[in-house]
Amino acid sequence: MERIKFLLVILIILFTQQAFAQKVSNVDFDDIKAKTHDSTSVYYYPFLLKRFQIFDTTLTSIDLNYIYYGNVFDPTYNPYNESKDEEKFKEFVKAKKYVEAIPFGISVFNENPVNMKVLHDLIVCYDKTGNQSIAQKYANRYFSLLDVIYRSGNGMGLNTAYVVIKVPDEYEILGDMGLQITKQTLVQDVDVLTINTKLQTPAKGEKKVKELHFNVRMPLLHLHQQFKTESKQ
Repeated sequence: MERIKFLLVILIILFTQQAFAQKVSNVDFDDIKAKTHDSTSVYYYPFLLKRFQIFDTTLTSIDLNYIYYGNVFDPTYNPYNESKDEEKFKEFVKAKKYVEAIPFGISVFNENPVNMKVLHDLIVCYDKTGNQSIAQKYANRYFSLLDVIYRSGNGMGLNTAYVVIKVPDEYEILGDMGLQITKQTLVQDVDVLTINTKLQTPAKGEKKVKELHFNVRMPLLHLHQQFKTESKQ
């Protein structure tokens, strides 16, 4: 793990000067940071996050864009580590102990509701325990965040990559699209995923997907900042 971190940091250093130009694909991180930190703004992050947590149905696609990407500027943002509750939640889900899993999933959701894997698994838990109405509430949150990522780019190139705030979110998109990868390569700040074409059955008139691109600049920058902090200690 330490070797992987070191290699990532080397890569980060190579593009750090360009990285602070914060327009990534269709996402303007300068705008998002400014508005989510402005307590007078309707996009003030604590306010938006609370609305997301209480399943406010009036949230717009613009609100959701600030909720997902604004998470990178929240003090709790940590794209590489899992809390003990999240680890426990995943253990119970893997063991299909859905009733036992739910309290840990809720704990993680309350701590950081913009955790797509946990949202997905909470849908499964509530569905498997017969609570379809609650499962639907989490499904609405989950798919609304998928839509945010889909609007961030088209995934077809380095400059039009889908923008994610955590590498695991790439796999939520892949799952939604029914795709599997055969290879993963980091090019600058973009994960280039080679897609298994043999397993695809595209609709008539559509081509098979050969590659998908995901911009991971924000989690890489977080890792870089974390490395700098640790090196000073």
